[in-house]
Amino acid sequence: MDLLHAYSKHMGAPHGVRDLVEKAQKSKRNGARTSAPRTARQLRPDEIEQLLAHYQHHGSVVAAAKALGVTRQTAGKHLAGAGVSTLRRMTAAEVDEARSKHAAGASAAATGRQLGISTNTIIKAVTQAR
Repeated sequence: MDLLHAYSKHMGAPHGVRDLVEKAQKSKRNGARTSAPRTARQLRPDEIEQLLAHYQHHGSVVAAAKALGVTRQTAGKHLAGAGVSTLRRMTAAEVDEARSKHAAGASAAATGRQLGISTNTIIKAVTQAR
């Protein structure tokens, strides 16, 4: 236990120096880690093939990552390593469709789900000057 933690408002009244020293010596936070540090999970070649197949079928890095139980960043790294470009920009037709749906009162989230594009991308497209 460190002094800042001991004197924080959720710890109650301040303690004497000896109490703080005793608590610091008993604290589990001091000393060696109880487990080894975690490393990034490496994908086997067959898992990379599954990742590629899932991405090609669904077109989503996030969905492919969830299917294999890895992070989005790990999935993106392996897809990029395989030469797959995961960057997708809205076409002019999609931007026009998003703007018309927005003008009709549809939410950005609903429009994004329909077009398969993130809500933030829809908002940016709708609010950008033509």
